[in-house]
Amino acid sequence: MKNHNWIPVGYVAGVHGLKGQLKCSFFNPDPEWLKPGVDFYLAPKDGNEPIRASSEDKKSNHSSSFGYKVIRLIILHSNVQNQYLLTFQDVSSREKAEEFKSCQLMIPADSLKTENEDELYFNQIIGCEFYDATKSTTTSFGVIEGVSHTSAHDIVVVKSHKDELYFEVPWVKSFIERIDLDKKQVLFNVPEGLFDEELGQKTR
Repeated sequence: MKNHNWIPVGYVAGVHGLKGQLKCSFFNPDPEWLKPGVDFYLAPKDGNEPIRASSEDKKSNHSSSFGYKVIRLIILHSNVQNQYLLTFQDVSSREKAEEFKSCQLMIPADSLKTENEDELYFNQIIGCEFYDATKSTTTSFGVIEGVSHTSAHDIVVVKSHKDELYFEVPWVKSFIERIDLDKKQVLFNVPEGLFDEELGQKTR
């Protein structure tokens, strides 16, 4: 079986109505590839690989040729503040839709086509050194260890080099100074007080 590099492109934010519609948010606010026929591979909220399909998934067309759990987009209803209302194949009841709540939506990297060279996915910045642009130091504060999501915005988890504490940084576009994927560096205008020691966590 081919070994894919899985790209997390969004997540299921909730369920809408009684007919199985899902509310989904995407990391790119205007994904040009989002159209009927796209298959999304489902992963746990903090996972890095799709869920294996069950025997029930295989009966209901929710299994890919790779043996992973998958759902196919068939209708794109609306987009309000980067929350899309979508209908998926064979998801026609609220009970069925609840199965997918909070799941990550993933796509194999080699199947994702885009004409936008500036489009960025979170898997690309995990492992990057994180620099605070508001400080004069040229030393990295820490390394980006992961990403989480809230209804307000996405969160980047940074582990500090000094104390090995974990800090949650709101991924707000206006705070980003520079991203250099070749050098694996992110330069960020960190809000005052965000890296105060009492806000750090010893574990994730």
